[in-house]
Amino acid sequence: VKEEAISNAKQAAVAILIFAADYDGMSPSGNDWKEKLMPYTKNAEILKDFVLLLPGVNLDKLTKPAETVLGILTTSHGTAVAYADGHVIWKS
Repeated sequence: VKEEAISNAKQAAVAILIFAADYDGMSPSGNDWKEKLMPYTKNAEILKDFVLLLPGVNLDKLTKPAETVLGILTTSHGTAVAYADGHVIWKS
């Protein structure tokens, strides 16, 4: 469970970063943000439980992306925390 959550959060974060690179630094927004990321993930399961915390934000303007939480994926065992530089940590 932990490894899968970390992997899914990492893939979601990378998809968001690639999306932003294609859209002038802007992260996806709107109720359909998961659908917007489908071309980058090709797998809806990756995004199923991921919560995007920075919708519609210009990620290029972040001054400390390694300290800025992009999104989270919570399980019954803990939370995978994805940062705006693409790294993910596990919090029990």
